[in-house]
Amino acid sequence: MATATANKPVELDIKMFAKQKAFVTDTAPFKAAVTGIGGGKSRAGAIDDLLYLSRNPKSLSMVTAPTYKMLTDATLRSVFEVFPEGWYEFGKADMQLKFRNGAEILFRSTEEPERLRGPNLARFRMDEAAISPEAAFLILQGRLRQPEFPQQGIVTTTPKGFNWVYRTFAQKKREGYSLHHWRTQDNIFLPPNFITSLRGSYDETFQAQELGGEFILLSGGYFQTV
Repeated sequence: MATATANKPVELDIKMFAKQKAFVTDTAPFKAAVTGIGGGKSRAGAIDDLLYLSRNPKSLSMVTAPTYKMLTDATLRSVFEVFPEGWYEFGKADMQLKFRNGAEILFRSTEEPERLRGPNLARFRMDEAAISPEAAFLILQGRLRQPEFPQQGIVTTTPKGFNWVYRTFAQKKREGYSLHHWRTQDNIFLPPNFITSLRGSYDETFQAQELGGEFILLSGGYFQTV
């Protein structure tokens, strides 16, 4: 995979399977990766973060998670696993990553959506968006106004019923909105027996959501694939 920092192309060996790559290379203004757990959606989002920052010096992005704990335990870890050492500085006090070409990412939780107001962004990504409030997505859309950059809003999540993620990305086709869907088993990098062990614990409908990445009504036993 090629990136560009300080106007110089750089080759990085970042492994992706086909559905991750299709998501990462999609340039739609708003795009979502809706997958089963362990499907590699957060990693795909982190790769997307890296590509955007490397190609857009001095841009400002925001990456969110539903809670501060999820942000530090999962979302940030995915970013640190993907971003090459020495290419960035991270300030834990202000939860801000500064890329070596001047691009930045602010890391925030969506627990209080009104606190997301303020910065003019070129891009945002909501990790595990389905358990964040719709208000956070709408507020972040309104922040996409940093001039002179390609503006994009990204969602990476496992589905949670027919909520705002379903209505926004899956209920019907919308111009400028793109949905990428894959199952847990599509992630070829998972440990052996990971899926088998979960199938032994989950009933059929819970499997459809958690492993199939499907929008489903758990209470009624009815499910609908995307």
